[in-house]
Amino acid sequence: MIPYIIFILSLILVLITFLMKKKLYAISLSIIAITINSYFLLKSGLFTNFFVGTRIGSFGFTVNSLNYPFLITILIVSILTLIFSSKYFEGRKINWGLFSGFFSLSSVTLIYTVLSTNLLELLIFLEVSIISVFFLILLYGKEDKERASSMFILWSQIGMSLLLASIILIGIGLTTKDIYKTYGIF
Repeated sequence: MIPYIIFILSLILVLITFLMKKKLYAISLSIIAITINSYFLLKSGLFTNFFVGTRIGSFGFTVNSLNYPFLITILIVSILTLIFSSKYFEGRKINWGLFSGFFSLSSVTLIYTVLSTNLLELLIFLEVSIISVFFLILLYGKEDKERASSMFILWSQIGMSLLLASIILIGIGLTTKDIYKTYGIF
């Protein structure tokens, strides 16, 4: 139950971050929204899920030796990037709430992409992360940001289409989209 509460709480904090106007409040709330997920660092071996449907399987979160290094990396890089982002925007007037909101949304959804126990769940979190990075590039890129964001979204959606096709084929072949159940792990 606690992992789901942390998930909902971190998403609520991300949404509140979008409303912040001051730089200090926006970055601080964004850091809190990301670091609240460090709970999962203490829960190695965690496996929690809930049943969605017979063809889909169960959605949930797991922390194991496979995703633990990725979890640590995402948390450290996200927090350090937020702390040092003010140097990047020096001399530019930006909406810190919008920047911090999109950044923390991409970081939090990337964390849950890594913790996912189902291929559809992974796809949803990864897609939200990609869309928020698209808006970061579009709104806060420096030179030729429209072209860069268009190329980013084009190539990432091509990759996501291939991932979706793979998920469909795996689902047809194995009759479930559960990542770990297909290999008899959980």
